[in-house]
Amino acid sequence: MERHYPVYGQTGETVQFWFFSIGVKSILKCIRFTPMDYDSDLYNLSLLDYVEESGCFCDDVQSNNGDVKMVFMTIAHCVDLFFQSYPKATVSFSGNSESRNRLYRMQLNIYQDLWEGKYRIDFNTDSDGSLVFYCKILSKFESS
Repeated sequence: MERHYPVYGQTGETVQFWFFSIGVKSILKCIRFTPMDYDSDLYNLSLLDYVEESGCFCDDVQSNNGDVKMVFMTIAHCVDLFFQSYPKATVSFSGNSESRNRLYRMQLNIYQDLWEGKYRIDFNTDSDGSLVFYCKILSKFESS
């Protein structure tokens, strides 16, 4: 069995990867890395679902498709791909609710083996009280 879903990517000002989440139904998802600050190489990571009714990708959908493990494995794979092209970047991400941030923290702990030793992941509380995660490639000094 694959460790992640097959992804299809696009580079440019915004880097995007698309894949189909296969669970209760088939959902087209997009992992988008959007530049936030070119001077500091800061990018925002968004996980978006395609919503047929609106014809748009949306980040506030709770699809509950039953394949959370494969989705997170696919996100981890796309983060690896992103850092291959942007090794000096920092990726930030945040859930749009407290429950989503708890899910992210839980998944980061469960799949720690996917990132530990490669990436440094920190989190801070933003000015509005929301949790923001930051991911960066470990320097050779940190990984030793």
